[in-house]
Amino acid sequence: MNTVLAVLEQRDGALRNVSQEVVTGARRLADALGGTVEALVLGAGTVKGVDRLGGFGADKVVTVTNAAFGTYAPEAQSEVIADRVKAGGYRAVVFAASATGKDLAPRVAARLGVALAQDITDLAVEGGGGGGGAVTVIRPVYAGKALLKLKLTGRVAVLSLRPNVFTPVQRPRAGAAESAAVTVAADAASRSRQTSSCSKRWPRRSAAGRRWGPHGRWWMRGGGRMPIRSGRRARP
Repeated sequence: MNTVLAVLEQRDGALRNVSQEVVTGARRLADALGGTVEALVLGAGTVKGVDRLGGFGADKVVTVTNAAFGTYAPEAQSEVIADRVKAGGYRAVVFAASATGKDLAPRVAARLGVALAQDITDLAVEGGGGGGGAVTVIRPVYAGKALLKLKLTGRVAVLSLRPNVFTPVQRPRAGAAESAAVTVAADAASRSRQTSSCSKRWPRRSAAGRRWGPHGRWWMRGGGRMPIRSGRRARP
């Protein structure tokens, strides 16, 4: 199956602009594979902007809803995405290399047991189309001083696209829309809430103006940061 799954991002019930770039990149890869693009949106309910995804090349848009998806829920969302990939037999899964995507994509790749190519600036298919070719990608290394070419040989290629590189292109399609509610395991939803709340608790500020971070680290004024040896905190 040569379908490319584009995993999109939403915030407060509205599709983020970077999602259009993801669909554009997925469309480019699907054309090289001779396949189709399926866009996947996870949200607590109806997400604004999904009706315009067909204009950027999505053949099908699937909205998966659950109350836990109102905010970023890494454990629950990675489980839902990985299960869909396993059941659907997709050729590739495309994320945005945003703050969310850089956390979510590795989780999905780990669940699938495949490698992940992050921060991609170009992609292609070598060795023939029709699904028989290998997905190849380009990513910058050494602070952008060099470019690294990778060939993804796994059964499914998982990659994330660098934002502001794949300019959204209007490629109107008669995209079909589908919506489905999913049940998330209680422990997965609980772990997701704990992860989200942890980020809100840190950093803490001491009386001297230093801000304590997690794992025994503290931040100095001006943005500097010093790790504390032996897992102990320094004196404020």
